[in-house]
Amino acid sequence: MTRPDGVRRLFRLADSTRSAARDVDDELRFHLETRVAELVARGVPRDEAEREAAREFGDVGAARAELAAMDRARLRHGARADWWSGWRQDLRYAVRALTRQPGFTATVLLTIALSVGANGAIFSALDAALLRPLPYREPDRLVALWQTSATTRTDKSNTTYPNLLDWRRESTSFVGIAGYHSNRMVLSRDERPRVVWTGKTSANFFEVLGVRPAVGRLFAEGEDAVGAPRVVVLAHDLWRREFDADPRIVGRSVRLDGASYTVVGVLPADFQFSRVGAAEVWVPFDRGASMRENRGGGWFDSIARLKPGVTIERAGEEMRAIAASLAHRYPDPDADVSVLVTPLRDELTGNVRPMLLVLFGAAGLVLLVALANVASLLLVRGASRARELAVRASLGAGRGRIVRQLLTESLLLSLVGGVLALVVANASVRALVAAIPPQRLLTMPYLAHVGLDARLVAYMLALSIVAGACFGVLPALRAARPRLGELLRQGARGSSVGGGVGRTRDALVVGELALTVILVSGAALFGRSLARLLAVDPGFRADRVLTAFIPLPRVEYAKPDRQRAFFLSLEERLRALPGVATVGLTSKLPLDPGNATSYRVEGEPEPAPGHAKETLFRVVTPSYFRTLGIQLVRGTVFDAGLDSLRPRELMVSERFVREAFDDRDAVGRRLIIGSNTWTVVGIVRDVAVTRLDEPLRGAIYLPFARARPRWRCASRCARTATWRGSRRRCAASCTTSIRRSRCTRSSRWRAWCASPSRCSCAAIRSSS
Repeated sequence: MTRPDGVRRLFRLADSTRSAARDVDDELRFHLETRVAELVARGVPRDEAEREAAREFGDVGAARAELAAMDRARLRHGARADWWSGWRQDLRYAVRALTRQPGFTATVLLTIALSVGANGAIFSALDAALLRPLPYREPDRLVALWQTSATTRTDKSNTTYPNLLDWRRESTSFVGIAGYHSNRMVLSRDERPRVVWTGKTSANFFEVLGVRPAVGRLFAEGEDAVGAPRVVVLAHDLWRREFDADPRIVGRSVRLDGASYTVVGVLPADFQFSRVGAAEVWVPFDRGASMRENRGGGWFDSIARLKPGVTIERAGEEMRAIAASLAHRYPDPDADVSVLVTPLRDELTGNVRPMLLVLFGAAGLVLLVALANVASLLLVRGASRARELAVRASLGAGRGRIVRQLLTESLLLSLVGGVLALVVANASVRALVAAIPPQRLLTMPYLAHVGLDARLVAYMLALSIVAGACFGVLPALRAARPRLGELLRQGARGSSVGGGVGRTRDALVVGELALTVILVSGAALFGRSLARLLAVDPGFRADRVLTAFIPLPRVEYAKPDRQRAFFLSLEERLRALPGVATVGLTSKLPLDPGNATSYRVEGEPEPAPGHAKETLFRVVTPSYFRTLGIQLVRGTVFDAGLDSLRPRELMVSERFVREAFDDRDAVGRRLIIGSNTWTVVGIVRDVAVTRLDEPLRGAIYLPFARARPRWRCASRCARTATWRGSRRRCAASCTTSIRRSRCTRSSRWRAWCASPSRCSCAAIRSSS
């Protein structure tokens, strides 16, 4: 194969194919002719002398091939030596040239470090959330199962325990189906009780995920049955922090909600399951027999592992057929209920996917702007070096050698800038994670440990090399294009920029401006969206309000009367504190997804099975509305008394009135909830009960004193006259020998709901 002259000159190579063969042929011919001449001189006829010389020499073809191979190897070795020698020379010259211009070098290095570092920081988060395989065995076979209902307009809802058992029994697409949910429990150890996030699962949960324990074992079959011994699996962080990573922890007891649980194992350090947040303890679910038989209240999320060869589409078809069969057998609770099968990864990371993709796109635009900027600087620098390049060309340097020298300088800049970008990326990742509120970070545990690792270093190294080639190739080719006379004339004029260079630089500037306009426009749109989101009237006042979540131990507060008595007593103690204006209790704070219940307006016919109306509800004390500044529109606030002879009273929101009563006056009307009849005594303003960016939904408010609680926890809110000292006093009143709670400013709790938009907006505005 023949190389073009330019390529041979670039790498200082001879035409090894032809020259090596020609040299070998010449050498063999010389030896043969010499021997023939000797024989002829002795009197041997020439024809016979040629035959004798060929016979003595042997196989000429084999000798030719062997000698040609040796010659080619020598040429390749020499070419490699020349190639490396040339690169070392180019590298030394590049270092000298860049150190002679420290201002230019510092500007380019800073530009590369910031742009590549920002891109690497976003890639680190994107890699942790979306690209890395989930830390489970064969994660592509894991799916989530959701109930859907067209009647209630719910796309994804929890399932019931009976439905979960039916799915297990009738499906053939899955190796196993497991259920889980989460709540808070009180961990008591060494008189230091504290609230911990808890994952409550079916016994086969970890088996379905394919997780192996770091210490001990995980749940065994039957440990989620009614009356089974209480066992617990510890998260790795809790085991290391609270128990000093003691490998003999298995078999010891810990107290959760006042009950004794036996530790059977410890999860591996890399285990995460964001659907339950940063759960620190895991226990088999402990619902009683009545809840296990209840088909009307979903409280289980479900996951499953597909059998080998089964697709999600096939599994979805089978589950929809099973749901239709269950709706036929149990028309009351399961009418119009179907099943949705989705990849588990989408459920674990779906809430951050849009934000990370937007940030990665913005970082990519910033990188393009930086590349155009550096290319412009290199173009101007190349034009100012016209005389130097002319001298090198006049001394015999080919166009390829000049291009290689300039590319060496560009790659050197990109690699050094890439090393600096690692520092920028590490700091940016820490800042990105720190900008996420702790409550939000609980749902994104995969972001808690992002940082420098081998994947990020490899990505940034590759990105730096590609960036160096991108911003260096155009200036290098442009600088090597003019003829020698043009270079000499341009060098004689000093630092003037030629027309071609100027046009190229102008094109790069236009590209920079276009990309910058895109970034600024995106930042403006995000900023406007965030401003609108934060300007939404949530229906309550968050200023000077302290909130706390207070769970109660299971054993000591098993009876609803004891739970109610404790919370009402706590409310009185808090109200008596100096600086506290009002105190309220609620089952769920605003902007916290709440519970739903079915209802019927008195006088309306019984709904068809599966078509009952549903609404969100809160269980609150009368002072809750005044504490959060929720305006009473019409009627009165219900009474706080415990008198069972008084009529049951509740309050509703304005949107509920429109939904249930067609916007007619609802005061005095009656609602049937379960087996009880409640009278509407007041109407309050609509409150954002889920998220600020979602449409308002109707809600009802039941009195804390009359509603029968099914939980052992409540959130309390207190409006203070002065902030100083109030938080400490409120926290001290909430802290008892059986629990520890944390007070939070209500404004921070509201800001948490807007944190994804806030983070995206801040990052894009910083980029622009």
